[in-house]
Amino acid sequence: MKPSDMRAMGTDELCDHLKSLAEQSINMRFQRVSSTLDNTSQLRLLRRDYARARTILHQRKTQKQKHKEQGAESSQQNKEVTHHGN
Repeated sequence: MKPSDMRAMGTDELCDHLKSLAEQSINMRFQRVSSTLDNTSQLRLLRRDYARARTILHQRKTQKQKHKEQGAESSQQNKEVTHHGN
């Protein structure tokens, strides 16, 4: 899946997709061990998709924290301006 498609997903939907990728990964590893996996490159692509999804979730989490900190700083600055203005 393309990163742009993953970014278009909601956070809950992306979490569900991540769980699905983890389950697929387990199944493919079992297939590889039992020599029933036909295309071993699928495992590599699956690992990359999993990493992409985790990266996007992490970026969203850090953006939320950044906005939260900026909001706290701006409200702190507003309070200081109000106190100094009197």
